[in-house]
Amino acid sequence: MPDKLFTTAPEPVRRYFDDKGQTPTFDWRDIAPQEHSHTFTVAKSAGFDVLDDIRGAAKQAIDNQQSFDDFAANLEPTLRKKGWWGQKIVVDPKTGQKVKAQLGSLRRLRTIHWANVATARAAGEWERTLATKGFLPFLRYTLSSAERKRPQHVSWVGTILPVDHPWWQSHYPPNGWGCRCGVRQITRRQAKRDGYSEGDDAPVIETKPWFNKRSGKTIQVPIGIDPGWQTNPGVNRGRNLMKIYQGKLEAMPELAATTALRAFWQGPQPRAWLNSAERVHMPVAMSPRAQALLQGNGAMIAISNQTAIAKLSKHRALDTDLLANANQLIEDGAWHEGKRSGGVDIYAEFNNKLWKIVLGKSVEGFLYVRTIFATSAKRARGKKIVD
Repeated sequence: MPDKLFTTAPEPVRRYFDDKGQTPTFDWRDIAPQEHSHTFTVAKSAGFDVLDDIRGAAKQAIDNQQSFDDFAANLEPTLRKKGWWGQKIVVDPKTGQKVKAQLGSLRRLRTIHWANVATARAAGEWERTLATKGFLPFLRYTLSSAERKRPQHVSWVGTILPVDHPWWQSHYPPNGWGCRCGVRQITRRQAKRDGYSEGDDAPVIETKPWFNKRSGKTIQVPIGIDPGWQTNPGVNRGRNLMKIYQGKLEAMPELAATTALRAFWQGPQPRAWLNSAERVHMPVAMSPRAQALLQGNGAMIAISNQTAIAKLSKHRALDTDLLANANQLIEDGAWHEGKRSGGVDIYAEFNNKLWKIVLGKSVEGFLYVRTIFATSAKRARGKKIVD
């Protein structure tokens, strides 16, 4: 671990880990690669009541940039006390068979420490990358600091591509167990100075089949990347944002959920995803009324970054401050049947303007803002009011 300049990790790094759910598993392959970006798990932890202990130690290691030695020294006594140490005969819940399994060991703890710290850093760096891509629009793949370097990873060193290039969705490091490759975010001038020309192609992605014995499925994995590491933690975190926030917000009291939504929109995270090329849905409101009316699978209402970007560019008055107040606007606004949209049209005042918020329901059943724009009281007249 490199020398640290600060005693605590940056907020995006800490937030990535804090936002994760957790699932006890028997085998790391029981969870799909993209699931690891929003679920904390430790193989063979089921039935030993140690997942909370390991997660707590991992959080401390991430938040305080703790060394492996300190991480292990704090955690090992607890794991030994609970019997999660050494080799033991356990039952595989998938097959019902008894197998000899390696539970806790210093080697396993080293892997747990490295994997969680590395992915949290990668996700935090990706959020920062999206937030600053306006003046640092390129990424350059940099050489691993490991003593033993993988030839395929070395061949990617010096690759320069725009931040939004799809190659980074599968090749943003770490790209395997113990991978210490990195990226450097650079300006357009630096990219050209280092040999980049507009339209340069990314390294060809060759894949090979990998059969997951646990799921019985075969997937294609890029050559040079370990199975399970062929995803960008930051990208997948954005994709799973709906799932992360829906569970958390719906478990909160109404006032706490409203406060959390306001804090979310006043923080740096939305601005990072507003700069993302991928489609990401962000929570803006909690409305049991909308859930009942539209028969949604939850009370959370989201807005896609693409919808928000389109409206930000069209209506300068529409900023994150309005979205931070969307919960109150939806709650207090005048609700009308959305005959054209098939959803609900809500009219609400903000900053001395009347705004129309159109709510809809996706095919998956979650509620979202279809559009939002400034309008006039004249357009709201004659609309059938929803009770």
